[in-house]
Amino acid sequence: RARELGAERMLALTATATARVQTDLCKRLSLRDPLRLVAGFRRDNLALSVRPCQSRQEKLATLDRLVQDTGRGTILIYCATRRAVEEVAEWLEQSHQSVGYYHAGLSDEERRLMHNDFSRGTVRVLVATNAFGMGIDKSDVRLVVHFDIPGSVEAYYQEVGRAGRDGLP
Repeated sequence: RARELGAERMLALTATATARVQTDLCKRLSLRDPLRLVAGFRRDNLALSVRPCQSRQEKLATLDRLVQDTGRGTILIYCATRRAVEEVAEWLEQSHQSVGYYHAGLSDEERRLMHNDFSRGTVRVLVATNAFGMGIDKSDVRLVVHFDIPGSVEAYYQEVGRAGRDGLP
């Protein structure tokens, strides 16, 4: 709360909170009559598409083409499980350079190193669970792939929103 923090004014920011979460934040922070600025999630530089696949092998082949066709920038691939993350990363490493993976099963140090490698551009393609994401603000992410369907629409938009932060397609 503002008083407990010794703050005269308070600013609360969130990128993807639902209206319910926004209301809860305002209550917990004891904000009285807060000014809410809410922008839509639509960004004209993002293009969304679905690639129907009949099998896991077709899915991997489609992913391979997507990575191949993304000539510049970095790539994020989200999978639902740690096992899938490792399998997809291992498969991509056969034909692509600078592939890494990230999930909650890695040690703190391994996660920190992978985060740094991705941020610096040492790792171009990162396969991850949703454990990777909060605080990611890398401007040159050109492709985000959901290898598995995210758990919620909010998670989908949050993960998609990591692409094109520099305003480019």
